[in-house]
Amino acid sequence: MSETVLVRILVVDDEQEILDLFVDVLAPVRGLGAERISELESNLFPEVAMEVPFAEPRSSDEVVTCRQGDLAVDLISKSIDQGRPYAVVFLDMRMPPGPDGLWTAQRIRQIDPQVNIVIVTAFTDVDPREIGRLVQPADKLIYLQKPLSRHEITQLSAALCAKWLAENGLRKLNSELEAQIGARTADLRESNIALKVLLRQRDEDKDELDKQLVEADEKLLFNIKKVTLPSLARLKESGLDKHQLELVQILEANLNDVISPVMQRVSTQGTQFTPSELNIANLIKQGKTTKEISDVLHLGTRTVEFHRANIRKKLNITNEKENLKTILLTMT
Repeated sequence: MSETVLVRILVVDDEQEILDLFVDVLAPVRGLGAERISELESNLFPEVAMEVPFAEPRSSDEVVTCRQGDLAVDLISKSIDQGRPYAVVFLDMRMPPGPDGLWTAQRIRQIDPQVNIVIVTAFTDVDPREIGRLVQPADKLIYLQKPLSRHEITQLSAALCAKWLAENGLRKLNSELEAQIGARTADLRESNIALKVLLRQRDEDKDELDKQLVEADEKLLFNIKKVTLPSLARLKESGLDKHQLELVQILEANLNDVISPVMQRVSTQGTQFTPSELNIANLIKQGKTTKEISDVLHLGTRTVEFHRANIRKKLNITNEKENLKTILLTMT
């Protein structure tokens, strides 16, 4: 069973008897009952036929009254501050000596965009179309012509209160849904950020590992293919006996087996030294000077200097102060 929600109604009229009629119709607990209502109707609007059945008012309505427009504006402002807004305002157009109904309606609408405003009057100095233009939206502005009847007041109040409750419920539901969507969106955004960080870190780790593997493969190939195997080739040509030659060939074959899978992983790009440059680079790593290298390889010192310059160029060593031996040692 749904809970009955208290709905507040504000009635603004300079005539006390009109206010009493609204209170007796909309809040009979406070009023004087059906006989008093009939008496008020007869006194105020004797031309209204009373044979229409009396509709039951909402028992949960709170009816507040005042006799001037500026007081009504204050009541609306306080209701918003207190979080207890009005659902309906029944508003007279002529309320001397204070502001008229149009002035009051405009300011009420500025304070509370959701309240339903009912213009109650026998006549007005302002064209209703002008009122509709100044007090929007149209679906929250209604006209009720005097003379009034209690069933019109009751039915109109019930319909507008139900409309106000439905709209409030829909706004609350939309707000809750927006909050849930916002929270979910924030969670997804945080998850996406975390995932991106993890993926970026994974890619960086993979790149670093790939780099280390490539460097290790390149060093292995450099040592075996460019240094060790050429040395074995020269050893085979140095006058070995048959047994020694077989051992060198076995060693050479084993080394080729070792580097075969590595060569499949490593591209052919990279530093490519000539055999002479490899020999000189190997002697440089051993700490040999240009003169010592020329003596070992039976080359002129200028030739050794030429090869040293080419080695530096291929290694992109532009700073003459960088030690060639140190750089070559890092490659092994």
